[in-house]
Amino acid sequence: MKLQLKILAGYISIIIFFIIVNTLLIINIDSANPVLENLDKGIINLDYSLNLKELTSEILYLRIVLEELTLDYMLTHDDIIKQSYDRTEIKLHLVFDEAIKKSDPEDRIIFENLFETINQIETTEKIFFDLVKEGKDAQALTLLNDKEYHELTESINDFIFIFSNRKQIQSEDVFSSLVDITNHIKENKNNLNNLANFTIYSIVLVVALSIITGFFLSRSISKPIIKLKLATDLIRQGQFDFQIDSTIKKSNDEIGELGKSFADMTKSIQEKIELERKLAASEEKIKNERLTAIGNLSLRLAHDLRNPLAVISNDFSLMKRKHPELDKDSVGRIERGIDRIDHQVQSVLDFIKLKPSRMENHSALELLESVLDTMSIQKDIKVNLPDNNSQIFCDKEQCEILFYNLIFNAVQELEKKGGIISIRIKEQDNSTIMEFEDSGLGIPKANLDKVFEPLFTTKQRGTGLGLVSCKNIIEQFGGKISVKTNPTIFTLVFQRKMKTVKNY
Repeated sequence: MKLQLKILAGYISIIIFFIIVNTLLIINIDSANPVLENLDKGIINLDYSLNLKELTSEILYLRIVLEELTLDYMLTHDDIIKQSYDRTEIKLHLVFDEAIKKSDPEDRIIFENLFETINQIETTEKIFFDLVKEGKDAQALTLLNDKEYHELTESINDFIFIFSNRKQIQSEDVFSSLVDITNHIKENKNNLNNLANFTIYSIVLVVALSIITGFFLSRSISKPIIKLKLATDLIRQGQFDFQIDSTIKKSNDEIGELGKSFADMTKSIQEKIELERKLAASEEKIKNERLTAIGNLSLRLAHDLRNPLAVISNDFSLMKRKHPELDKDSVGRIERGIDRIDHQVQSVLDFIKLKPSRMENHSALELLESVLDTMSIQKDIKVNLPDNNSQIFCDKEQCEILFYNLIFNAVQELEKKGGIISIRIKEQDNSTIMEFEDSGLGIPKANLDKVFEPLFTTKQRGTGLGLVSCKNIIEQFGGKISVKTNPTIFTLVFQRKMKTVKNY
């Protein structure tokens, strides 16, 4: 009897121990449920943010198309363009409807207000179409140049850009939280492994069945989590071409649901990334097309301005010779004005129509002197030429354009207060380095990365093409250009080609 009691007590102790261990195991598994729920919520939030970002990008694209069609109709008076405008407008309204339906209350109000603003712009554009159709092109052009119309279109573009960036940041925050949740799952997995091992070691002393139960229990939990953890590492590295184990997705427990959600999330992220790549390519294409159109228009305007400008310049030269009593200050201002207009016209032509290069060795100092002879520089601006000289391998005409643009920019910077322009020549290995420095206020650091971009300028009278032409020319020579500020120094690097001497 005592033996039976001891055995019974032993069995009861084993059962109690087994119940405690398994209870702890169940509690630990249940504690993972909130983590899984947070992961599901995070996936939903990520999908919501990416959807809204996609819709705002499409709205921006359709508005750009509508603006382009409006300008094209004025140039062509083609009713097919008006029909394209109407179809694009309908598509834009459908995208707005979808965005409003998918938005939360706060974002819905934003989209509704944005839609009202776009309706105002479209009302103006429809009036524009009617004026063009009636042959009132001048009134139509005035309508498009209206300040309120431009402010509305620019505010929409700026708002959509900011809203899209905000959704991008929200998506990144949600994705970061998903990574944190995954790490939490990893920690739970480690706890489960430790508890499962403890269960196995304890039950081995009692019955083999406990060992089998603990073994299968451990494998059924830890193995899927390890696979999901490896999948998470692959996603973090940007690899999406893998498949979640089918046994995980077929499981009917929380791990199975996590596996399915994880697979759906991976697919959704991959689709959104691909869509964003396509949108980026589309936006770049639109930007290039607009730049081409602007270039063609600028070329026509430059040609149209050049002939009248030549007439004005010649007539003014004759007037100076016939009337030497003219005020010298007024004459100087007129000459600088003519030079400035000629420079801007030439900047457009140099940027659009690059001529074939005739590469030869030339004296850098002689090229600088030749350029300065053609320029009218006010007396309070001093140009310090280098004391030394060097041969540079270049096209003479294009190099003179390059030097002219750099010196002209420095003169514009100093024309109000005067100052000094210093030009230096250095030789290094097989290269000639030229530095153009002015004593002006310097370029703001925020603009340093933009100065060589087409159409970027901080001057009210600038074209934004002079420095772009400089960059194109020096790169044709096989060299490079760079800039630094405080003080402003433009650095040119030319390759030197030494003349070969034949022995007879």
